[in-house]
Amino acid sequence: MLRFFVMKTQTYKFYLLFFLFENFFCYSQESFVLKDSEKEISVKEHFLFFEDRNDEFSGNDIGKAYFEEKFANSTKKEINFGYTSSVVWVKINLENQSDKNWLLEIDNPNLDEIEFFLIQNQQIISHFVAGDHHPIETYPLKDRNPIFPLKVEKNKKYNLYLKGKSTEELGFNPTFYESNAIINHLSNRNLLWGIFFGFVLVISFYNFFLWLTIRDKTYLFYIIYVLAFGLFQFSLYGFGFQYAWGNGIFNEKARILFLGISVTFLTIFSIHFLEIYKILPNSRRFFNILGIFWLFVYILMVFTFSHKTTILLIGVSIFGLFFQFYFSIKLLLKGNKSVRYYLLATIAFTISVVIILLKSFVNFFPGDFYLKLGSMVEMVLFSVALGEKYRFIKIEQIRQQKIRNEIASSLHDDLAASLSSLTMFSELNRIKTAKKLPENVEVFENISRRSRDMMKQVREAVWEINPSNDESEEWTDRMINYARETLDSKQIDLKLSIEEKIKQLVLPIDIRRNVYLFFKEAINNAAKYSEAETVEVNIYEKDKKISLQIKDDGIGFDENQIKKGNGLLNFEKRTNELKGKLKINSSIGNGTKILLVFPF
Repeated sequence: MLRFFVMKTQTYKFYLLFFLFENFFCYSQESFVLKDSEKEISVKEHFLFFEDRNDEFSGNDIGKAYFEEKFANSTKKEINFGYTSSVVWVKINLENQSDKNWLLEIDNPNLDEIEFFLIQNQQIISHFVAGDHHPIETYPLKDRNPIFPLKVEKNKKYNLYLKGKSTEELGFNPTFYESNAIINHLSNRNLLWGIFFGFVLVISFYNFFLWLTIRDKTYLFYIIYVLAFGLFQFSLYGFGFQYAWGNGIFNEKARILFLGISVTFLTIFSIHFLEIYKILPNSRRFFNILGIFWLFVYILMVFTFSHKTTILLIGVSIFGLFFQFYFSIKLLLKGNKSVRYYLLATIAFTISVVIILLKSFVNFFPGDFYLKLGSMVEMVLFSVALGEKYRFIKIEQIRQQKIRNEIASSLHDDLAASLSSLTMFSELNRIKTAKKLPENVEVFENISRRSRDMMKQVREAVWEINPSNDESEEWTDRMINYARETLDSKQIDLKLSIEEKIKQLVLPIDIRRNVYLFFKEAINNAAKYSEAETVEVNIYEKDKKISLQIKDDGIGFDENQIKKGNGLLNFEKRTNELKGKLKINSSIGNGTKILLVFPF
């Protein structure tokens, strides 16, 4: 009898321990209750989790003591584990007190893989697998976020397990929606994203049409940056996976590819907009080295993508923001007002990046709209900054035109009049002294000749300076007339070939002047030294470059023996100022060919 009592007591103890054990693991966490009065319930806290660092466990281990004992209560306010290479398990106790149909949305399209297990009485009643490593066609609902239907009965309790891993931010952010509520949620969410991507296209087209008018390549760099950053968010938030390239290898590389392009062209845009090479001429070499290093790092990131790559990209972005702040503040301190909006744009985007970092690492801010909002504000302010800079450029052009008008007027009215009087005076005195003092005739002839030469130079200077001649087609006519006058005096034939569209080109005054002076030097050399019978001049355009070719059939010279006199030095100086290329071919007895090619 005693033996039976002891055995019975031990049996009761066993059942009591089993009951406590089961209830400890199943109900130690507060249950989420699905009620008819609720439309959506977000899981923000009171969940259990553990990190499966070596991916040791699977659905077959659910309910086993060695598996369940690994779960611990979380102190996190959101189910977000930052950037980790571990697999993470999450457990949520669930109680259904509703007659509605419920679904669970995991608000993270960047999960490589997520498994969903719904357990009742230690039995798996639902199991789904999703994530951007799987085709979207296998999703229970075809949306960029994994959405799982809940097969739950009223007044029943369940255990819900989620297993996830990602090379991006590992956040689960689960929310329970009743069926009607999730339709409204998805519609509103897609509407906001539609507005954002439409905004990106509008900004791009707006600046493209400005570029067509202004022809400033800074606008092109900005357009490429805007489109690349828009595509980065298109891929980052799962739209590329859902609508474009699916779960192929490009899906994993797309965000790195587009972010790299946006960083590259934001840097190029900033260099041109801030005119860094003008402020710091010696910085060109630094940026060339930095560009080579960035290209190496970028290629490495594309081919070796992991969660560490994301951290590296965050570091690159922080460096880029520092670069923007440093140069924009430096320009602002120098009194450059057009940089104000650029600086405000950088501040707005920096705030959004700081919020995202706080959200990723310390779960400080809810929602995922910060990057979207920050980039929209940045794009608007960058566009305003470009417009402000263009306005200041136009104001400066008007100011310079006024100065040029005043100088041209002064040269024409004062200096030209004085030289004309001097010419007349010298001519009159030459006639008067021809009989009485014949030895002075040569002096007055020299004065008269020099005065006429100076008058000619003054007229050329007035023509160049006068703003009304900026769009004149006469610049080629002046070159032709000069060549004819100079070569005719030496009985040298002139053959011309000038494309008609060349005459219609509007060249800036500095380019026009350097071309004219280069041409004069070449024609003078041919007239003085070539002993040619014919000089050929060809001017044509190819690949947005102007080619000026001057060829004679004269005596030529030995390129190896010729010293760099003023003529050749002037050629090189003008070529450098035109940012062009110069080629001179000559040999004794075979004439000389000079070819100047420069961009416009």
